Amino acid sequence: MIGGLTGINLGAVLGFSAILLPQLPSHMSLEDKSWIASICNVGQLFGAFAAGFVSNKVGRKNCLLLFSIPLICGWLVIILDHENVTYVNIGRVLQGFGMMPSIGQVYLIEILDTHRRESLGGILAICTSVGITLVYALGTILHWITVSWIFVALIVFQCIWLYFGTPESPQWLMTQGLEKEAENALKKLQNTNIQQELLNLKSALKQNTEDTEIPFCSLIKEFLKPEAYKPLIFLIGLWIFQQFSGNYAVVFYAVDIFEGIEHDKMHEMESMMKAMKQSYIAAITVGCIRIVGSILGAFFLQRKVSRRLLMTCSSIGNVQFLFTS
Repeated sequence: MIGGLTGINLGAVLGFSAILLPQLPSHMSLEDKSWIASICNVGQLFGAFAAGFVSNKVGRKNCLLLFSIPLICGWLVIILDHENVTYVNIGRVLQGFGMMPSIGQVYLIEILDTHRRESLGGILAICTSVGITLVYALGTILHWITVSWIFVALIVFQCIWLYFGTPESPQWLMTQGLEKEAENALKKLQNTNIQQELLNLKSALKQNTEDTEIPFCSLIKEFLKPEAYKPLIFLIGLWIFQQFSGNYAVVFYAVDIFEGIEHDKMHEMESMMKAMKQSYIAAITVGCIRIVGSILGAFFLQRKVSRRLLMTCSSIGNVQFLFTS
């Protein structure tokens, strides 16, 4: 439940600019709109650094609750002063700061037992795609301010559910020496084999403790080995390539992109309103394709399909998109 809500709220922030930009005041320039679309990534950058530190100090659950505050504030700032581009940008930065996909994923993995992690671990990615598609669909029939209030209410609901209905991460509790609380958390999560999970947590904690006791110079030497730095370089390159493929450009500008295409096709024979409606339908279609792709990825991972094969197929798709767009 929490993993799903976190993913939907993340997707809503990413896809929000697509329905916001076409409805912004006409005095805003193309450069202003470009900043509004992309500046949430700046907030996400700083939020990722802060969230890692905060989650280790106060716990995954409390971290999610704390970072919901800037997320809600970001939505409210945009709603209350959308005529001023500076305040809209501030709101987008706050939205990005409060998204926390990494902590949401960590919390989801840590509250799942070993047998369900592979099958449900991909739920955040699926629900992120659902959130993007949902914000497109709502933007088709509602004004963007109404859509914003809907997601503010959804975040509040998530906080209430998280506070009253979900325990802290058992793994984090074990790192704090709270074994009894970790056992109670496992019971609340309806874990089928509590004693085995406790043993697994103790074993993981022992391994982490041994790793942290390794001198810093030894860690550097380990990192300089090819088996350590090659996978890191590969993953960084993969993520950079994905960004340059235009993946998120489509998410941020979906409605504007398709509106331009439809308007060029229609020339003077059709109204701008019809072009706008069709652009929303096209954006929703793209969102649905993202959902299907996310579900297929999670399904293949569960079926033990090679991760290298999946990454290769994904990379081929990115290359094709890069050279055909």
